[in-house]
Amino acid sequence: MSSKDKKGGANNTPQSEKGGAISKPQLSPEEVRKEHRRSPFNSRTLNQTLEQAAKTKPPRRLVGSLVHEAESTLLFGDQNTGKSLLAVNIAEAIATGQPLKAAEDITLENEAEAQKVCYFNFELSDHQMQRRYGLIGDAVQEDKPISLLSKQASDNIVNITVERGEDLPTNPREIFKCLADEARANDSKVMIIDNVSALDSDLEEAKKAAPFMQELQRLARDEAFTIIVIMHTPKIGKKALSSNDIAGSKKLSTFADAIVGIAEQNGQAENMAYIKQIKTRSSDKEYGRGNVLCTKIGKDEQGVLRHLIYATEGEDDVLDPAGAEGAKNRWETTKRAVLAYIDAGNYRQAAEATGLSKDKINRSVKKVRQTDPDLYEQLEAEARQAREQMPEDENLPF
Repeated sequence: MSSKDKKGGANNTPQSEKGGAISKPQLSPEEVRKEHRRSPFNSRTLNQTLEQAAKTKPPRRLVGSLVHEAESTLLFGDQNTGKSLLAVNIAEAIATGQPLKAAEDITLENEAEAQKVCYFNFELSDHQMQRRYGLIGDAVQEDKPISLLSKQASDNIVNITVERGEDLPTNPREIFKCLADEARANDSKVMIIDNVSALDSDLEEAKKAAPFMQELQRLARDEAFTIIVIMHTPKIGKKALSSNDIAGSKKLSTFADAIVGIAEQNGQAENMAYIKQIKTRSSDKEYGRGNVLCTKIGKDEQGVLRHLIYATEGEDDVLDPAGAEGAKNRWETTKRAVLAYIDAGNYRQAAEATGLSKDKINRSVKKVRQTDPDLYEQLEAEARQAREQMPEDENLPF
């Protein structure tokens, strides 16, 4: 017998006792991956995926439907619209386990417990950050001692800046490894990055934006980091906000889990802005074009500078395309609504007297009360005076 015959034939194919080829046992897809190579994929049936999802809790809300846990959120807006201020307010809400402060009928709930927040501060100086907490600033200006009673910020907020003479990495993977390592060192799973241009000023090109956002998403998806990134925009003008207004490649908005925009209200007093929900993956869009959040930048009852969210309105109404004349007419409507409420004492009768909806009366009253208490007192006096001059059986003309 030849050596080939001893080895089972020229092709060395294993033979069964009956002379046929021995078939290999059928391997599962997972066993095939383990045998041949490490695969980056995870193959499951759709039903297996749905069953697994049913066993896990959905992402918790941290700022209502605007920000969810373990997701990436882009916060963008023009200069001087209060992006950093809003980010600090959000940091405070997450750090204290409290909802973001808003009017009574607006709920921006926080479903999580108080937790550490790493605020990567590439934008604000120490004194600018100090202005966010008014009582500390007032104490310094008046040469008063700063006691623990006057300290306004939560100790769960960690303000992180770049040391003098140090440079950040330029590769996206190295950048986010650096950020994540710092967050872990501070026992935090929440990062706020203010702002993205400090990490990479050239994200206009898709070839740079895509790996940047992919690495950001990897941290959110695989390591359960909550990441809020502040971004600038080119000059927006008086038009509806959209993801197209974000400076840089479209890839930035494509990969993000959520997008929130902020812009000035047109035809309104200084420091008036609105917040719009552009994109969300984990909830319904509550604050889109027909229901944006209206804010006034000012100090709250503790003297802390913040966005005071006072009402919701349609974006078209906030932008007021009719210009100055439209703003004048809108103010006259607001004044009518407030005067009617003061005179009637309830929303239903005020709505009947003016022909406006109860919702419009409610929004107008809350807007004036919260943004200009002195004006509300002035209107109260005006309504009393007008009532005194009218016969009791007649209604005021609204």
